[in-house]
Amino acid sequence: MRESSMKRTRPWSMGMGIALALGLSGCAPLLLGGGAAVTGAAAERRGAMSVVDDAWIDAKLNTLFVRSESVKWGNVSFRVYRGKVLLMGTAETEAEVSEAVRLAQSVTGVKHVYNELKVQYVSAKDIAHDAWISAQVKARIFGDEHVRGLDIHVDTVNQVVYLTGLADSQAERQRAERLASITPGVKEVVSYIEVVPSDYPVSPTMPEQNPEPDTVSSDVL
Repeated sequence: MRESSMKRTRPWSMGMGIALALGLSGCAPLLLGGGAAVTGAAAERRGAMSVVDDAWIDAKLNTLFVRSESVKWGNVSFRVYRGKVLLMGTAETEAEVSEAVRLAQSVTGVKHVYNELKVQYVSAKDIAHDAWISAQVKARIFGDEHVRGLDIHVDTVNQVVYLTGLADSQAERQRAERLASITPGVKEVVSYIEVVPSDYPVSPTMPEQNPEPDTVSSDVL
């Protein structure tokens, strides 16, 4: 009787574990309920376990930044995708940038660190405007039938849009970049989207990539 009860609760526990990981991650939306979390994670081509691994890295790096006396946690943002960390945001000095990179590289499971940190000042008004831009870009991508929005992640810092995720083809990647670049308020698009054909549906069978970023300027402001 005891064994039967444990078997029934195991799927719930696994779902809640994934939900907790997703909730901790700054890279994934907060999903309510274990079943919804599993469904949401599985819907991404990187796979549920990759989502959980990325969320663990996200939580660990958040902790390191909060505890660091050299890195201002509120100024530095990041995105974790398939074990790769994209550092974004601002820093007061080059030393702060170097320390943020070092901390990211120190986390177990991190495969590569992309550094897009800039030594500059961004106001609260700028941050609010960046959030508005991200929302507009996401809406364009999700509303486009030629781009799988679940696999494309959007972040904006000082009107520069950063794209990460997976595309089925170079055409899909360029389509996502174009949609971002024509969004009002966007100065530039920096894309780290990986092109992985749908023949590789989920990790760990996907080939690993460390893509060089595509930079697309925008004349729509």
